[in-house]
Amino acid sequence: ISTAIIVNGSLIQTNRGYFFMSVALGKAMVDHVPVIALSPQSPLGKKLMGLHIGDTAGINEISYLVENIA
Repeated sequence: ISTAIIVNGSLIQTNRGYFFMSVALGKAMVDHVPVIALSPQSPLGKKLMGLHIGDTAGINEISYLVENIA
């Protein structure tokens, strides 16, 4: 299941790993895959909110390509 845009509660697959938009709880392992729980108020969270698959967000000279949203 994927959604059209990144919202609170989205699981985001990027070219730089997985992020879960929720509260900043740090990194968790899910099926041996690291997932970072990210706050929408964080600098990266603010850039990712509202993006679609194929969009990019850049922070600290690092680019994050949104590959999937669930």
